[in-house]
Amino acid sequence: MSLAAVCLCADADDPPVIKKTRAETSKNESTDSERSGERRSEERSQSVQQNSPADPGSGLIAATFAPATQDPDEMTLVDLQGRSLDARLISANGEVVKIQRLSDDLEFELRLDQLDEVSARRVTNWIERDPDAADYSMKFEVEKRLSESDSFEAGGRSLKTNQWVYDVKLTNVTRNELKGAMLEYRIIFDDKVAFTRTSAFPGKGPKQQEGEEVALPEMGFNDRAEFTTPSVQLHTYEYSPTRGQKDFERDKLLGIWIRITKRGEVIDEFRSNEAVLGDLAWDAEEELEIEVVDSFKKNFEEPEETESTR
Repeated sequence: MSLAAVCLCADADDPPVIKKTRAETSKNESTDSERSGERRSEERSQSVQQNSPADPGSGLIAATFAPATQDPDEMTLVDLQGRSLDARLISANGEVVKIQRLSDDLEFELRLDQLDEVSARRVTNWIERDPDAADYSMKFEVEKRLSESDSFEAGGRSLKTNQWVYDVKLTNVTRNELKGAMLEYRIIFDDKVAFTRTSAFPGKGPKQQEGEEVALPEMGFNDRAEFTTPSVQLHTYEYSPTRGQKDFERDKLLGIWIRITKRGEVIDEFRSNEAVLGDLAWDAEEELEIEVVDSFKKNFEEPEETESTR
């Protein structure tokens, strides 16, 4: 099952089209220039003179040295003046990165345009690689909509089917560009009754989940993606005989749960009904089996054999 539509809009009034927000400038660079830039960066790092640390608030990088490490969050950064420091990358917000200087654990912020080309590219790669690097935030606008309805009546029985969809709009309100992200959703509903032609029988039970996963297009700051979920069918059954007890049962739509993931980690999520969906496990993971006694379902079960019926 695939999404009915996915689009990326740079402006709310633009028609829904898919387009790239920014091109990666580094992709057009040749391998030789990259290697040359890295050599120049390393030479500047080794030849830098030892002077007193600058004030972190001034935006200058003081020359300090720390032991080599394999931690992907730690690297040597070089500024445009050739001064270097060994730092641990903490977080990023747009063109600003928060770091911790390894020599004294002092934390401060730097702009990417203060770094030389190689260092800036390393930080950018770190942001794209680590889902926790940027504090991503999405604005969710979700509306449910009845897309189709059908009913059938015969012999005192009324069978009605409603098809519901969700229209979803996502806006990236983070200063960082969102790349390589996935969107997955689950529509949650109580499946009490199902139909076969003109007959009704019990459904699969409460809090059923239907949904899928789809790749999000690249989204810059304030870019918007839109999609409509495939429909979920909800049934209503009513039996009004001329004599005897009436039967009534119906499915119930509970809400939608949306998650945005990057490299398998959830970076933001939305629940349309927190009170109902708050304690729900995704895809019923690690969910205990609970037996529910359903009087409607019992009407279709075979009676237990007793001594008197043998």
